[in-house]
Amino acid sequence: MVTIQYKLQNVSVVEEKDASWIVRLFGDNKVVLVATGEVMAGVDMTLLADEDVVVSGTAVKLVMPPAEILSVHLVSGESWVYDRKLNILKPNWQLELQAQQQAERALRDWSIDNGILEQAEEVFSTRIEAFLRRLGFTDVTILFRGSGERH
Repeated sequence: MVTIQYKLQNVSVVEEKDASWIVRLFGDNKVVLVATGEVMAGVDMTLLADEDVVVSGTAVKLVMPPAEILSVHLVSGESWVYDRKLNILKPNWQLELQAQQQAERALRDWSIDNGILEQAEEVFSTRIEAFLRRLGFTDVTILFRGSGERH
């Protein structure tokens, strides 16, 4: 269940300098990518086991797997190569792919460092608690493996 999504931008620079001074006379390979990406986080409910749900009358306790990054991808049409320099003797056509991969890692890392997983758990807890209360449960406890309790 995706519970939170970030849309972010990153500038990724990948540069390759050849060891040969003769090749370097014709310049380096370099790509500057302006990347717009989406990072989605949430809870993988397929990891929920029968013993993770305890019902007693109108009380229910859930022990959920921790939130995780479910997807990171660049948005097509919103990411572009700002600058590209290719050495005419030894061009590296893979630099753009490397820049895309670097941008995706940076977006993922930034999201984690800025609390996307904690936010994903909070949103998940709020939604599931509201759903369970509509079903008639009056005492709802939601725990995440490896983190604290939420009511």
